[in-house]
Amino acid sequence: MHLFIIAFSFFFASPLFANDALLLKVRDKVRTIKDFKAEAVITLNVEFLKAKPSGATILYKAPGRLKVKSEGFSMIPKQGAGLPFAALLESPFTSVDLPDENIKGIMYKVKKVIPIADTGQIILATVWIDSKKELIAKMSAVTKGGTIIMDMSYEKQFEKYALPSSIFMSFDVPAFSLPKSMTGDLLAEKKKGSEKKNTKGSAQISYTNITVNKGISEDQFR
Repeated sequence: MHLFIIAFSFFFASPLFANDALLLKVRDKVRTIKDFKAEAVITLNVEFLKAKPSGATILYKAPGRLKVKSEGFSMIPKQGAGLPFAALLESPFTSVDLPDENIKGIMYKVKKVIPIADTGQIILATVWIDSKKELIAKMSAVTKGGTIIMDMSYEKQFEKYALPSSIFMSFDVPAFSLPKSMTGDLLAEKKKGSEKKNTKGSAQISYTNITVNKGISEDQFR
């Protein structure tokens, strides 16, 4: 499988595919973000976990630095918070056009994106792009740990940055162990029979009080 992906990447690693105009427009929007801060409400739904919504503060600083601060226990796949597609677009990639897709009356450009370099986690992604707004509305990412599907929505004032205000994720990732003790707003308990190879679930991240390019000190990332 990995050999196929590598061969597939080199086959399409031509200037025509590597310089996808629409994806580069999205990337250019993301590049206008030097930093942003937001309050977040995270609602987690995992098959072995009962959880209340938890609050967190999201800090982002270009290029790709992310900090999630929470008094409780906020458990989300790390690819989902902040700017989930920024690392994919900033690394060298090739892309392949797939058939357009109509979702709820909006026609989206669908593209397969293959990183040429090691992005850290993402092996392969499919993105659904609103070509009029130059925004990624949906991304399905095959990672080293499993598959994550993200649906993004945007508030109008943040469309110029391609900064989502809400991200809904569904994921199928390897099972992981929970801490023995948790504090804060998130109350959780394991369900019986949860020993599985993979964990399926979803998470909703909703941002409020978003501030962009106001500056974030290094102390806040410690």
